[in-house]
Amino acid sequence: SFLRKGVLKAVAEFIVCGDQSLAVADNAVFRNCLVAMQPVATKSDLPTMHDVCMFIHNSFVDFLEWLKADIQVFLLVYLPVSRSHFICSLLPPARFRLQWISGQLTR
Repeated sequence: SFLRKGVLKAVAEFIVCGDQSLAVADNAVFRNCLVAMQPVATKSDLPTMHDVCMFIHNSFVDFLEWLKADIQVFLLVYLPVSRSHFICSLLPPARFRLQWISGQLTR
């Protein structure tokens, strides 16, 4: 189904992950491609550069809030563990979590 939120997320991911310019969202050829994929789409269904910019900004703010909370939990849970039993990972906590269970670390 063609949902405005889904299109906005897909366009934002295309711009961010594909290292594209924000101007792509307002490019007539790009917008025509989106309409070609869903002919019943109206102009208001397609995200503008401003919509994409705000979506990226808000997603990043949400991610930073989540990361801050995750780091606080990490510091409260894992720092009290004795250093001889603690393994520090260089990967972000979001991708690799350590849990202390009966003296063993599990993923």
